[in-house]
Amino acid sequence: MITERLIFKIPMDETCPIEAVNLINALETAYGAPIGLQQQNALCGLFRRLKGQLTTNGSNVLDLINDGNARMWLHTPQDDSTATAAGYNIEALTATSLGTFNNFVSGDFTPNGVQPDGASKYFDSGLAPASLPSSFNMNGFYSRTNNINAGIDFGTWNATNVQSTYMQTRTTPDRLIYRHHSSLSIIVNSVGTSDGFILLARSPANQTFSEFDGVQENIDALLNTGDSNFSMYFHGNNRNGTAGNFSDRQLCMYFTGLPFISITARADFYQAILWYQQNVITGGRDV
Repeated sequence: MITERLIFKIPMDETCPIEAVNLINALETAYGAPIGLQQQNALCGLFRRLKGQLTTNGSNVLDLINDGNARMWLHTPQDDSTATAAGYNIEALTATSLGTFNNFVSGDFTPNGVQPDGASKYFDSGLAPASLPSSFNMNGFYSRTNNINAGIDFGTWNATNVQSTYMQTRTTPDRLIYRHHSSLSIIVNSVGTSDGFILLARSPANQTFSEFDGVQENIDALLNTGDSNFSMYFHGNNRNGTAGNFSDRQLCMYFTGLPFISITARADFYQAILWYQQNVITGGRDV
């Protein structure tokens, strides 16, 4: 049993949260083999942090985001050298296989993340914003690399009814463009890099804003309140059910439909995810 193995891998004053244990079991089923000690400890440490331990503000982020609708893919490899579509398809909050990788091949899945081609490969989350109980939610990803060419890293757009929403991140080597509910933000990054943790949110104050590596960048008023009824795609945009505007950056986490949380809770969320990315493989992902 996984719980028995973990007894010998976690210090005596720590416990592995049941949510992490369930996720580890799901990953081992998907991989058809045990996952490595490094990966087990990374998941245990991540969920401890998401539950308010070892973060600056002690927010129980897991309780705040785990509403039964939110989805988060952590891209946990089997070990330091093996990753597959089946393993990366496991969604962390439900510990089940959710979403669909389209047009990828086995070599696109590495311990560092998922590598698209900027031409045809995308991930369908299976979750449309219009299906959520609230419009106040968060979407984003963790990226290891910049786009070589302009592309949309996540998006859904009901273009038939312009009052609906599309949420996307469009990147070039030196700028980020965010759209949410027809609001538009442009961030010029002076160092010419946009790899890292990117979050796009709509707040109960009827504003949209973006965060880059835990720092709030732009705040804009919303022009409408509609929600797209098309599924959120990653590595591309879902425009009326058709994938396009593909990106070529390597992503090592996706999340969509997370309920809006406070600025202090978002800071703890970023700390937890950064720690995970630095520990999920030996030496950490280069994030």
